[in-house]
Amino acid sequence: MKRFRTFRTFRIATLVLMALTSLLLPLPGAAQTTNLAQPFEARLQRGLRAHFGPAGRIEFSLLRNAPTQSGIAWPKYYAWVRILGDDPLQPPREGAARLADLDGGTVEVTHFIAAQQIRAEGTAAVDRIFPAALVPDILALASPGPGACLSSRPSLADEFAQTTVAIARLQSARDVQDAPEDPAGISATLYTIEVVERLRGMAAPTLVLRSENTSGRFPMAPGQRYLLFIRQGRDGAYYVDACGHSGALPEADAALADARRLQGNSR
Repeated sequence: MKRFRTFRTFRIATLVLMALTSLLLPLPGAAQTTNLAQPFEARLQRGLRAHFGPAGRIEFSLLRNAPTQSGIAWPKYYAWVRILGDDPLQPPREGAARLADLDGGTVEVTHFIAAQQIRAEGTAAVDRIFPAALVPDILALASPGPGACLSSRPSLADEFAQTTVAIARLQSARDVQDAPEDPAGISATLYTIEVVERLRGMAAPTLVLRSENTSGRFPMAPGQRYLLFIRQGRDGAYYVDACGHSGALPEADAALADARRLQGNSR
């Protein structure tokens, strides 16, 4: 009888231990908590860096804030990504990315479709990878048109201090093709401008601005007057940051008034 009670006690203890172990172990497919405490944006940025490499600056904008998930598959996120090099005149590498939020909090790029391929192939380049509801947004980001800003806007005071600032009028525009990876497309547009008034820095009576044919383009219209914050690249060419305070007049009158106040303070 004593031997039976000892065996029964041992069996009960074993069952309790097994029950506790099942509660402590993660279920198959459940996410581990290794990196989950870190902000999602930081994990996504690390996943992009792992895919595209350490060089340059990476900007992204989620095309859908919430993840898409089917059954037990990993949650998927979709983003427009831009990789900028050290030379501002070199066109950024950009396109649409699909990312999976894996176990352990790791975010991995599963697909990346470059903007050049999207422009060349249209819907066929993305409709098998991205949700149908996102395809129009992706096509719009890849196509020529007004620029899209993925990074935060600089303050007007900072941009004023770092650039040549002028009021100018567009004289002419010329499209150029100098990108071997996209021989059938337009690489950039060269805008010849007449400087009407210089607010800061040195500026010749006429300048040629280069606007890359990317989501960061700065489109200009013939005869239109602009407030321009002009930067010069390493190769001597001039450009305008579409995400800054440059803009057509009179829409940019408020920025012009602030620039004139800064001009007065710098004298």
